[in-house]
Amino acid sequence: MLSGLARKCLWIKDDEVRAANSVRSIAERIAACADYRRGAGRDARKAATRPHAFCYSTHQDARAVQVGNTIGNAHSHIPAALKPDDLVSNHNAFTIYDTQGFELALIVSTLHRVWAEAVSGRLGNGVRYANTIVYNTFPLPPLTENQKAELTRCAEDILLAREVHFPATIADLYDPENMPENLRAAHDKNDETLERIYIGRRFKNDTERLEKLFDMYTKMTAKEAANGKTKKLKKGAT
Repeated sequence: MLSGLARKCLWIKDDEVRAANSVRSIAERIAACADYRRGAGRDARKAATRPHAFCYSTHQDARAVQVGNTIGNAHSHIPAALKPDDLVSNHNAFTIYDTQGFELALIVSTLHRVWAEAVSGRLGNGVRYANTIVYNTFPLPPLTENQKAELTRCAEDILLAREVHFPATIADLYDPENMPENLRAAHDKNDETLERIYIGRRFKNDTERLEKLFDMYTKMTAKEAANGKTKKLKKGAT
């Protein structure tokens, strides 16, 4: 996702195994996978009887927001992108399937970034993003349909701003020192739209953002509410 390089995999459903094995080069790869799994770890050995498929997968045939599980200290925002329904995400990323669009606006917001930096684990100088610790706990007020539509438009504006600079990658675009002005403006509009939903105005700084988020989180957990859980993020295929 960061580099913009496409990787391919063989995606063979259970009812396609016979046809797949009729192609010699594919049959050889399936057999090699079976041999490897039989001599590997416990989870791999369990999957040795299905060598045509990933050991574990949460894949759905639906449009998805893909979220990187590492936020490098050189990036100004959480890395995320909208992907088509043929995306197969690996274990180094999370996915929100069947997205409405506004979820991307939440993920790439400053509010979500400061929450991630406050509650997630660390990886070197960066942040280790997590679905259960970061996304599923993110305090979110109830959103009206109009608010969801506004945030979806913000997400679309961010995506359009990225497209203007094609073939620049996400890694290129989100270098804090070289971020294009139109993309910066699209993110600023997204932040203003989201933060006005929270308090009716822009937050003054990250300290005020965290104070509000932790106050909401305390109330949310005390009432065993699920206001911060929209569509759960899932790990990809392995």
